[in-house]
Amino acid sequence: MARGGAKPGERRGGRRKGTPNRATADIKAAAQLHGAAALERLAYLMTNADSEAAQVAAAKEILDRAYGKAPQALTVDPGDKFTDMLKAFLGSIDGRSRGLPQHRPPMATSPVSTNTDLPH
Repeated sequence: MARGGAKPGERRGGRRKGTPNRATADIKAAAQLHGAAALERLAYLMTNADSEAAQVAAAKEILDRAYGKAPQALTVDPGDKFTDMLKAFLGSIDGRSRGLPQHRPPMATSPVSTNTDLPH
């Protein structure tokens, strides 16, 4: 009997969307045991850290968890042409996101023939 692949009524095989990986679920469960203590420590650092940068970082972490991370805006000069906007957008992507092409170094070119017998 064949294993894996699409089941009857499914478009493709594998885990259903939203089903957590077992290893990821175990790590998440273990981390959640320390969630309350971590939040308490962040709140302490937010109000008592010596460095203002540490206070801001702690406040940001708390806000990100409470309300989600703020959306990242892409600003482009309205006078730019479409290709310039596209270059700016693609330059802002790290290339590691799913579905985006990876950066490849330029291909090496073959040496150009320097035949001196040809007319100039």
